[in-house]
Amino acid sequence: MRKIPISTDSCRESILESLKNPDEAAHHPNACLEDDDARVFLLALRDVAEARGGIGSLSRDAREPS
Repeated sequence: MRKIPISTDSCRESILESLKNPDEAAHHPNACLEDDDARVFLLALRDVAEARGGIGSLSRDAREPS
């Protein structure tokens, strides 16, 4: 039987796009805290950081006065 390749790229892009929304970005790590594996929470933080321009961008944003 021939296997059909499945790409997760479009799913990942969809998740990252949704995490550009501040409400979604706040909810995603909180929802991941329900998992017993702490790595799931850390991956959620990485996803939010990536969606918001990366760690460098978040660092700059955190230092800038509002």
